[in-house]
Amino acid sequence: MKKSKLVLALAAASMLPGVAFSAAPVGTTFGAGNDWSLTGTVVDHTCPTGYTCDSAPIVDANFLQVQMTNNTSGAIYYRTIIAASGTGEVFDNESFVASGTGSATGGIAARQTLNAASANSGTMTSTTALNIGTFLATGDNQVDLTQDIWDNVAAGPAPEFHSGFGFTKDNAGTTGETTLDQQIAVVDEFSDRFNYVQSKNLTNDTVIGTTLDIVSGVRINNLPTGTPPGTGSVQDQGFAYSLREGTAYVGTAGSAALGTGTGAGTTTWNAGEKVSHVLVGQNVDLAGSFGYERVSNETTAQSFNEFSLASQGPFATWTNDPFSTVVDPQNTTVSAAPAVP
Repeated sequence: MKKSKLVLALAAASMLPGVAFSAAPVGTTFGAGNDWSLTGTVVDHTCPTGYTCDSAPIVDANFLQVQMTNNTSGAIYYRTIIAASGTGEVFDNESFVASGTGSATGGIAARQTLNAASANSGTMTSTTALNIGTFLATGDNQVDLTQDIWDNVAAGPAPEFHSGFGFTKDNAGTTGETTLDQQIAVVDEFSDRFNYVQSKNLTNDTVIGTTLDIVSGVRINNLPTGTPPGTGSVQDQGFAYSLREGTAYVGTAGSAALGTGTGAGTTTWNAGEKVSHVLVGQNVDLAGSFGYERVSNETTAQSFNEFSLASQGPFATWTNDPFSTVVDPQNTTVSAAPAVP
């Protein structure tokens, strides 16, 4: 059986970056099961160790608001919880507001999550996390947003569609990163992926880094063993275009050496420069293979390539490859959706 040798510089069907949840006050933790729980429509709250809580919190269906005082520092916080759950659905919105009393010098920490899944409508997850003022600890992002949608995964062995969005604002509030991702994949038949990440300087609203991956892989007549025209016959095609720019994504100088014929040479780049990569290939049983690969420094307009009628590639020899781990596009699968709590 012929195996495709075309591999593409693209990470395997990963989901968007996970949210680093907001920092709650010392001695408390976000999320059901940590000081609170939901029974029907009643939010049950247990005062955390080291705190004194208002004995008469404001309550309603799926709602609770309580004043909490730190017994050591005297800091006062207002905690608000809105939560609901149903068949295959979970929602909670939780926040702490610092009153400005004691060591609580003002600020907000908030987290909102929505998970919904069913056998007929797929899965959706949405998460928002916010840290402001006294809650902004070293290493925390000020803002984290994610939203992901998967197809009808509950009815089959694996999802075949994913669309996601993410945004982060760093600890200093000066850098923002936006991520867009869309994948369609049918195992052993075809896969397509579009992934885009842009990093911006929020102070002057300028782009400081970009990544782009467009990938398509197709298997044609992937016949079972013993079926003509050959044993386990495989006809496949693949295409990939990838781009990296900025020191966040092209962190060091590097090079890619290609070919020995026309167009052959070594593309080089310095940290932060714009580098692109193209890889095209086809394999047909009883007819042969071809492959084309090009690496370009878009900043300096330097580009070299290699073409073959004997192999799909890849052909480049890399030093400090700025692109992602290689995978076989014909065998890429969409990452599974998370289980609903």
